Amino acid sequence: MIKSLKDGKWLLSDVIDNYLNLLTKSESHIYYISTPSFLSCLNGSVYNPQHFIGKISKILVPAHINGNHWAMIVVDADEKTITMLDSMNHGIKKDPTKIKILEQTRNIVRVCYNHDDWDIKEDLSVPQQSNANDCGVFALVFASYKIQGRITEMIKPQTDLVLLLTI
Repeated sequence: MIKSLKDGKWLLSDVIDNYLNLLTKSESHIYYISTPSFLSCLNGSVYNPQHFIGKISKILVPAHINGNHWAMIVVDADEKTITMLDSMNHGIKKDPTKIKILEQTRNIVRVCYNHDDWDIKEDLSVPQQSNANDCGVFALVFASYKIQGRITEMIKPQTDLVLLLTI
């Protein structure tokens, strides 16, 4: 797991899950779906976290797209939105895997919140990575800024990821 923290390496799902666990631990209104749990949903398993109905305002879902790219999905229960934050966004309509991931996320939250009408979107204004291996770091930074309500601070041209990580 430590090797994946080196420059030029992809983050492993264990790193993603541990970071999200730390990020949400003190936030009782925020929940994250672990990578293994979400992957099992994509393969047909039923995920029914009924224990948090009514208590959670945001759900973070790390999405491992095609097994080689990380993006972050943020479910906002108050706004009834499911938003993909992707550092290599090309539009969800062009990617059947993204559509499947977002539809499965919608199926999960429909059960959890007993509400059918969820708006699915992709935030095309988030900073974009300039290499092939920083997607995991971007996904985690997106999650952190989103739950802090600071996502608009990050949406600037030529945003420096190192600066984002030090703030």
